[in-house]
Amino acid sequence: MDQTQIEHIQKRLLRERERALRSLGRHMVRVIWRMLEDGRVYEMR
Repeated sequence: MDQTQIEHIQKRLLRERERALRSLGRHMVRVIWRMLEDGRVYEMR
């Protein structure tokens, strides 16, 4: 593997990580928004 291929793989992994974090953030916002709308508090299960 040359340096270019290594850099490409690193960038791809970074994009996948960023996409996963955005997805998690969207989910958390939906949960928090719903809690605020319903007037509920967070309960650990």
